[in-house]
Amino acid sequence: MSKYDWSTFQKLIRRIHNLYVSNEIKKETKKTKQSLLKYALIDAKDTAFLIIAKQIYYWFTLGYIQNAVNALAVMPEWWAIRKGADCPQLVILFKSQNSSKSYYTLQIPHYNGSKTVCPIKPYKKGNYRGCLTLKDNSKFVCYAVSESEAESVINDAKKHIIDKFLLGSTITIGTTKKKNFSTDTVKAISGKFFGSGQAKNKPDWIAYY
Repeated sequence: MSKYDWSTFQKLIRRIHNLYVSNEIKKETKKTKQSLLKYALIDAKDTAFLIIAKQIYYWFTLGYIQNAVNALAVMPEWWAIRKGADCPQLVILFKSQNSSKSYYTLQIPHYNGSKTVCPIKPYKKGNYRGCLTLKDNSKFVCYAVSESEAESVINDAKKHIIDKFLLGSTITIGTTKKKNFSTDTVKAISGKFFGSGQAKNKPDWIAYY
């Protein structure tokens, strides 16, 4: 690679990398974390070694690689629905705000929402089971810290479900002893849309939030 080629490539690396870092700085509310992120910004005068060091620092030391790539397998849910109804659904992967190793999934059947907007806001997980049963017996199930929190999550999901499947749908909310979830705030990090449900294991599209 010539000196000119390296200069051009260096600008490209700096522009893309700094875009990721700057976006995280804007979203971060804690000044300490903002300061740590600013150290990851690549300067025009940085050497190749320092550029690599800053990339490693941001993606791996600060852990932002998890926002871009996840190695967790997520699969569409199965329900006893009418024959021939391969239920399209969005499988959302949530990450714990208290533990970097804890993940949780929700499935929204008959998803009809956007690819760019996350359908479920961050919420507190707990032992209250909320279940929205749709017209064809497919279900949206969540576990929340309270009855009102479960209802809020269900209402978020309902906004992104095809209307005709909401006709005659029912909601049940109650505590359960079968699962013992610790109280924890979870936030969506990605979504995978399976247009044919379990008929095809490869998602039609993937979104990162």
